Amino acid sequence: MNISHKHVLLTGAGSGIGRVLAGELARAGARLILTDLTLESLQETIHSQAIESQVITCIAANLCEMEEVKRCADEALIAAKYIDILYCNAGMMCMGQVMNMPWQDFEKTLQVNQVAPIFLTNYLLSHLKQRPSAYIAYTCSASALASPPSAAYYSMSKAALFAFSESIRAEVAQYNINVLTVCPGFVHTPLVKNITYRDQASKAETTSVPWFIGCSPERVAKLSVLAIQKNKQVVTTGIDEKIKRFFKFFAYSIYSKINLILAKRLLDKAET
Repeated sequence: MNISHKHVLLTGAGSGIGRVLAGELARAGARLILTDLTLESLQETIHSQAIESQVITCIAANLCEMEEVKRCADEALIAAKYIDILYCNAGMMCMGQVMNMPWQDFEKTLQVNQVAPIFLTNYLLSHLKQRPSAYIAYTCSASALASPPSAAYYSMSKAALFAFSESIRAEVAQYNINVLTVCPGFVHTPLVKNITYRDQASKAETTSVPWFIGCSPERVAKLSVLAIQKNKQVVTTGIDEKIKRFFKFFAYSIYSKINLILAKRLLDKAET
């Protein structure tokens, strides 16, 4: 797909993967509608990526609120007239064992990671199928394919999004719409610092991951834009995550033992 002059609605563009995604898309010639919680964060994205000439508009919206999600889509269509690529990148994460996590953590994680992108897809599909060609992309997670302890809510929300993308990929192909699901492993982004931790062990282990484990948001962004240009359907990153998935599907007992080892490292000890 030639991205040049395509109109892209990109959520979660104010930091992390979304920030560098905006830069990669703009350098490929796309025109951008950027959205995140605050206009200040979006302006920082525009300035840091030097993409002023490629941005159609910025929309501040809280994807935790359904009214805000719909408003975001409506304002994007008004400002851009049409959308060729819907890129649902916004996400949030709460970490800790389920018994330590309040129900509000589940509701918020579900809303941002699952409900909002699925709603945007449903809301904009009738518009996207009128375009000569279109793309829907989701920043998912390797946790959707191999779920670690301490990330039950996050993994569940991303697994549901991955399943949704698989299903609609076949449904919308007749309208010349492709669907991309990006499943990165550990990414060194501000999201790691902004995670809501319910176990101190999870916080200590996650925030101390060395730089050589995982990958950078720049790499994820480059691979994602390249995947759209080459009409790919799934992108995964992280050798460690690929090893875990191999064991999950071909040697589940080993995969289960890996998760037990991770649980000892990531979860607080039971109270006595």
